[in-house]
Amino acid sequence: MEKYLDYYIKKFNLNIINHADIKKHVRLFVFNKNEYIYQMGEKVDFFYFLVSGKTKVFTIVENGKAFLLKFYEPLTMIGDMEFANENYNYASTNIMALNEVHCIGIPIKILEEKYGNDIEILKFFNNELSKKLRELSISSSINLLYPLESRLASYLIYQVNDESNEFILVDKLTDISDLLATSYRHLLRVIEEFQRKNLIIKNKNVIKIVDMKKLKGISRDLYK
Repeated sequence: MEKYLDYYIKKFNLNIINHADIKKHVRLFVFNKNEYIYQMGEKVDFFYFLVSGKTKVFTIVENGKAFLLKFYEPLTMIGDMEFANENYNYASTNIMALNEVHCIGIPIKILEEKYGNDIEILKFFNNELSKKLRELSISSSINLLYPLESRLASYLIYQVNDESNEFILVDKLTDISDLLATSYRHLLRVIEEFQRKNLIIKNKNVIKIVDMKKLKGISRDLYK
């Protein structure tokens, strides 16, 4: 694991981790597909840099249904909102691995001790946090502003295996309709439409993307 850790630190130029007092506390975490990195309401002990793999970020609304916010890809910080609020170190969203995910983790306590009063580091975190909050604000309005065709296309693109362009539906279609803030029937109609246009093939619980270029055009890079 040590060689992979050094590889990611060098690849993404993570100078913050090369600090001698920090690096000895750093660990490389591996999350399997469908494993939670953060679960809403649970205490957060580690701040992460997502360095490999893809995750989906979603919240649970008052009626108990899941609501998709966005997808994370490298390089993304996970835990910056929790780090910014030292009196409330609890996950504000659910973050789940879509495939094997590698994260460089730093204990939040160590981060607070070493950098809690560092103006440059705090400025860096504040800039990243404000950027993420703007993105989340945009993401939360996507379901109101964009048609289901674009939302579903984006969802499918992020779910697929990068090599085979296919994936197994783990979530029920009713759960996916909740994530995309639509009805089950509407979701079925759009899936059928995508099949008629030869954009995808759905065989039981397996979906394969046939025309990635056209699907990306429909998706408009939503949830990115």
